[in-house]
Amino acid sequence: MSVQRSPQEPRMELLSLDQEEIQWLCRITDQLRDLKFGSLHIVIHEGRIVQLERTEKHRYDMNEAISLYKEKGGKSNVTTKSGTKKSRK
Repeated sequence: MSVQRSPQEPRMELLSLDQEEIQWLCRITDQLRDLKFGSLHIVIHEGRIVQLERTEKHRYDMNEAISLYKEKGGKSNVTTKSGTKKSRK
């Protein structure tokens, strides 16, 4: 049976980390800190962390974007389901 620890309680394993491991933990937490939607990939080579790859997702309301674009005098081309293009102004 495993012992349940509170998130604030330090684990004994953390006390045995070397400086490089602590640096990677800091880098990982820094990358996760303000990530709202996306992923963080940890790349391992020969048993060691060598790279962090962060992907963020940003979703926008297309109708709002078209309205802002038209306010600035632009035209938006929209492809219909039949495949024909029609111009909006």
